[in-house]
Amino acid sequence: MMRKRLLNILLIMAVVSMVFSACKKDRGNYDYTELPEFKIDTVGSGITKEVTQFEALAIQPKINFAGDEANLSYLWRIFRTEGNTTVDTLSTEKNLDKVIQNLPGAYFVELQVRQAPSGITEVVTYRVNVTEKDALPRGLMVFEEHADRTDLSLVTSATFLTGAAVQESILRDIFSASNSDPLTGKPVQVQMNGSLVYLLSTNDMKEVDASRFQLTRSFNGFFFDLPSFEKLPETIAQNGKAFINNKDVFTGNGTSFTAPIFAADGKPYEAAPYIMPTRYSFMFYDQLNTRYLLAPELSNKATVYTNMGNKGLFNPAATGKKMVLQGMGFPINTVGTAYKSSWGIFKNPIADNIRELMIINEPNGPQARIDISSAPDILNATTFAAGELNAFCLYGANHKLYRIQADLVSGNTSTNSEAGFVAPSDEVITAIDILRTTNKMIFVATWSQTKGTGKLYLLNLNEVNGSVSSIVKEWDGFGKIVSMNLKNI
Repeated sequence: MMRKRLLNILLIMAVVSMVFSACKKDRGNYDYTELPEFKIDTVGSGITKEVTQFEALAIQPKINFAGDEANLSYLWRIFRTEGNTTVDTLSTEKNLDKVIQNLPGAYFVELQVRQAPSGITEVVTYRVNVTEKDALPRGLMVFEEHADRTDLSLVTSATFLTGAAVQESILRDIFSASNSDPLTGKPVQVQMNGSLVYLLSTNDMKEVDASRFQLTRSFNGFFFDLPSFEKLPETIAQNGKAFINNKDVFTGNGTSFTAPIFAADGKPYEAAPYIMPTRYSFMFYDQLNTRYLLAPELSNKATVYTNMGNKGLFNPAATGKKMVLQGMGFPINTVGTAYKSSWGIFKNPIADNIRELMIINEPNGPQARIDISSAPDILNATTFAAGELNAFCLYGANHKLYRIQADLVSGNTSTNSEAGFVAPSDEVITAIDILRTTNKMIFVATWSQTKGTGKLYLLNLNEVNGSVSSIVKEWDGFGKIVSMNLKNI
């Protein structure tokens, strides 16, 4: 027993000796680097903020850092305090100054500050309450297509708006920022009607209020009865009383539509995607039978328009041509209410290289029929607008803007030339819109496929001959702009 106890004592002493020996042999040289002071100080600034939707949230954090601030990187993020956990990046700058477009509600705004090369990160989270804006400002509505979405931007600038309170701004993605469900399909048309805005895409039609852009109804809500046909919207009249879907024309009271109208002579028709308001009705062009049809408001039938005018320039009941582009402009009839004339570019269905300009208004019939086949790059024209104060029209082809000055005395000749605007060669003109409040400016939208971005130009326009003299302003960062319309309230 004594022997066993002695062996245990000797074993313990041996182990202790080995431990001390190991400690004695460890003569390593350790270099401990003291890190600089690093902290986000929120004392006095507060971590609770409030911002109105579509206005800028500005936060200037106080960061205590004893080292080189060039080694710091920043990340600002925003996400709901509960429910939807989608995280959006706001900025990578030290100071936050960002327009908040998220729906009204309670959010966390998080700042991460990372120190290199250590990787140490300081984080502070602010509680931000996003409140509803009373009303969005006046401006140009820009309907655009992005790679992953269709949405709307609102451009405001004193260059084209009057009033002391006009601020320079671009509010982007205002539909998705104001509604929980996104737009679907590709953009077709944005149209203002009083206090409402219509948004037509390739598979839907929506109505929003013009003040906050909140949804009031979608496609099915435009009809008395649930429609059974495919949703393929093409255009809606400014007053909301006529609408074309998949080459069928619908009329209504400005609130709802019923079944498509029919031609009084029983022939089927295929409507071009343009509506031409008249004194007591509207006209549209039948591509199938190459004729103009006249449809009274609230009527379920359209009659063939046969007035050939005092010059007999063409027969509107049988033009023999296909409509390519159309716009409303000069001359304007003022019988009770002012109604513009329809300017249309047509092609010969047999000889595809032939283009004609036909001008017509409902009280007086045809005003011009001009062969414009020799107009520069006319075969590639994709956008079109007609002047209101004199007899000219503009069209965009590739990266240039062109003009046609029509002689309405003879009705069969014109002067065709470049208008004076040439975009960079990698840009293509996608939409044009004359500023109708003055008729002295024009918006031109372009798209660069190589860069994947859209631009918007505001140009000075000669209201008499349609020439462009200079660029007033340009904006970038858009998707492919397809349609524009002025929001005037």
